[in-house]
Amino acid sequence: MAERTQAARVPRFSIVSAVYGVEKYLADFIDSIERQDFPLDDVEIVMVDDGSQDGSAAILAAWQARRPELVRVVSQANTGLPKARNAGLALVSGEWVTFIDPDDMVAPTYLAEVDAALRKHPEIEMVATRRTMLWDSTGELGLHPLDAHFGPG
Repeated sequence: MAERTQAARVPRFSIVSAVYGVEKYLADFIDSIERQDFPLDDVEIVMVDDGSQDGSAAILAAWQARRPELVRVVSQANTGLPKARNAGLALVSGEWVTFIDPDDMVAPTYLAEVDAALRKHPEIEMVATRRTMLWDSTGELGLHPLDAHFGPG
């Protein structure tokens, strides 16, 4: 069997994130991605800077410079969340795509748990995961409004 080349690589997961004015959250977002217990060499990340006016672009550029095999940054004039996500979506090649907002954090087991569910149930065509809200002002955690869509466990 021939070895896959980098050019032919099809990552298991593609992460697309539309970035606009989230400088204060990016370090936590990046850290949560870097801490995944799923192998990041099977992940590609496209960060679309949608015309941020804060320091988001510089933070993204530094991440891309540090992890060029993982992160691709695209910059564009502000077009809004849907168009920014679509711009990133057009660039990915993974088997599965997830849209993680840059003011969010994911658990270290996020990708591994989704991967395990997909392997256990190969007929699955879409995956949704539970979310927890964190209020900046109080540090309080709470249920996300969409939590009602999930059963116990």
